[in-house]
Amino acid sequence: MAEVGIAVERRTSCGPDLPGPETGMGYQIVSIVLNDGRKFDQVAVVEGIIAEVRGHRDIPFTEDQIAQILLTHEKWDFNAERSAKT
Repeated sequence: MAEVGIAVERRTSCGPDLPGPETGMGYQIVSIVLNDGRKFDQVAVVEGIIAEVRGHRDIPFTEDQIAQILLTHEKWDFNAERSAKT
């Protein structure tokens, strides 16, 4: 498992920030598609860094496994989930 803080800047074709508006103040919600076809919906990206993947304590992939990043804005209360994990 990867540590929290995978940078996604090099994974996008539109420069250091993901294209499109923020989902909320300072963050975007994306789906991550891996090279092997697995897809992780509701991934929080803060300032170009993958901060959290819904339903996972750690980030379950590495940067080199990412095939595609899709901006979805599918919100969830990740602060409540984070509290439940501790």
